[in-house]
Amino acid sequence: VVLRSALWSTAGPTALLVCTARPRRPAFRVLFLRGMAENVRRSLGQEGSALKGAFDEREWVKQQEKVFSKWISVKLADRGVVVDNIYEDLKDGFVLYNLLEVLSGQSLRPLGKMSKGKMRIQHVANMNIVFKYLEHTVKMVGIGPTDVVDGNFLILGLIWSILVFFIAKDLGGLADMRAIRNKILKWIKKHTAKNPDIDDVEDLAQSLADGRVLMAVLNDFNPHQCPYAPSSNPKQDLTQALDDAEKVYGVEKMIDPEDPLSTADEKFTIPYLANLMDKLHEAAPPQYGKVADDAVANVDKNPQDFVDDLVALCAIPSTPSNEEGLTAAAEKVASIMADAGVQDVAQEGSFVLGTIPGPMNAPTVLYYATYMVDDPPEPASWSSGPFIPKYSAAQRLTAQGVAEDKANVVVPLKALKNILNSMPKGNPPPCNLKVVVGGAPPAGSPAFDGDASLAPLKAFLATHQAALAPDYVIVSTPEGCAVAPGAAAAMFSCRGFLTAEVQVTTVVDAQGCDPERGVLSHRFVGPIVDPVTALSHAPRPD
Repeated sequence: VVLRSALWSTAGPTALLVCTARPRRPAFRVLFLRGMAENVRRSLGQEGSALKGAFDEREWVKQQEKVFSKWISVKLADRGVVVDNIYEDLKDGFVLYNLLEVLSGQSLRPLGKMSKGKMRIQHVANMNIVFKYLEHTVKMVGIGPTDVVDGNFLILGLIWSILVFFIAKDLGGLADMRAIRNKILKWIKKHTAKNPDIDDVEDLAQSLADGRVLMAVLNDFNPHQCPYAPSSNPKQDLTQALDDAEKVYGVEKMIDPEDPLSTADEKFTIPYLANLMDKLHEAAPPQYGKVADDAVANVDKNPQDFVDDLVALCAIPSTPSNEEGLTAAAEKVASIMADAGVQDVAQEGSFVLGTIPGPMNAPTVLYYATYMVDDPPEPASWSSGPFIPKYSAAQRLTAQGVAEDKANVVVPLKALKNILNSMPKGNPPPCNLKVVVGGAPPAGSPAFDGDASLAPLKAFLATHQAALAPDYVIVSTPEGCAVAPGAAAAMFSCRGFLTAEVQVTTVVDAQGCDPERGVLSHRFVGPIVDPVTALSHAPRPD
């Protein structure tokens, strides 16, 4: 075995490890691994020297395999590709083919047709197509299609070269690995500057080990969902930062808090940091016009999502006299709220409460609706029963309470779900949202008994007054205004009855008009206009 040149180089983004063959004897393999690790350490300079002897060379190479396999899997997640063994999984050429298409945003189909055959010659033919693309982008020396097909260790160098080439391209066409490192460092320093407990970050490896740097970066972008609260446990802090990045921004983990080797070398952390930069860049403030358009498009793609939950809720007899039905309806509403993305959903008695946090200091909007419906006055008049939803000839859904008020529970929550799904990942809504869905009879229904019917709602609000505290209220039923009497309220889709008393007076004296007192007739000459006649001829309002 002859090692012809340095395995890694920081001179440019297309450097590649070079070896004439893959050693097969155990003794030669150990020599190969040692030489491989040593050359990489040389490329890292003093930082690499500090690592010498800290880890076994085989562990070092194994970490590369782990990081590169995870990086490929993350990039190809949308195509359903998972790499477990970087030497075996790349042999047929399809993984590299898909990887280059995703990274470049171009189709490799014009370069040739890929074969699904299992023979080595077919794998080599596939790899030739891949290398046609690489030859015009990633400059390579000492590696060819057969090296990848045979599972040569040179694959690690090939993946690193591809990784660095496209990271450099994504970060603005940087010249080399040093420029990539400097740009990521500058970005980290910018977003940790407000944290006095973080010293000036000078490396992209061990400075990440205690989690505070990542935690501070995420907090600078999203202080509400990514709090900066470091503890005395570095592993716990790193775990928390990685969890926040994955949950809020969808950045898959490539660093293992339990493995010190994963933060021992910048080449193990740069793939993750570059992915984090890309995701946080996507989390720019959303254009709400586009969000609304995308939400409508999502609804058009899956209208059945609305219908299914509405039908299921209408099938539950949630009437004032049916305790079992009220409980089942509350559970169904809690499920719909959770599916919509509402957080901290809790059921208390006949009420369901949830929240969606927005930016700090943003106003709070509360939505109130009710799932309780009247007892059907004539159940026998329904062709299929009041709680057996069905469509009429005009394709309108019919069931007891479908319009008042169960549609007003389901539709806004489904709209909210599609809006949240259309927001750029990591962006909270522009305000704090609170959702309260209660079991109170609709106003104007036979079951509504004024203050007695509102008593459970008022008791619930008294318990949660501090947690709700809305600036604005949106209600679909008039009694919802009791949620926050001092807040501005907007009603929509409210249905009910309006009772008005109109009084018409045609005779008025100096003391006004009093039907009980009457008016002396000798004060007037001529006919007296009949109030009923006057009312019947009153002009209609415009």
